[in-house]
Amino acid sequence: MPGKDGIYIEKSTRCVWVDGILRPRKLSTSECKLLLFLASRNGEICSREETVHAVYRCKYQPGIDNGRLDAL
Repeated sequence: MPGKDGIYIEKSTRCVWVDGILRPRKLSTSECKLLLFLASRNGEICSREETVHAVYRCKYQPGIDNGRLDAL
C-alpha cells in the first residue's frame, strides 16, 4: 500500500505512486525495470553497464545501449 511520502512501485501493474498520489500513466516494462533497479540502489552511482543488464538482461553495447537508455 502506498504511503504518503516517497515513491511506491507496484511491480505487477507497473503503477507508481509519488507521495501517495497515483501517477496517471502506467510505466512500460523497461521503465518499470529501470525504476525498480534505481530504487534498489538508492543513493548509489549506477554504471551504464549495470543499468543495461538490469533493464535488458544483456551485455552493454555502447553504440546501441546509449540510445536505449537515453530514450527511457
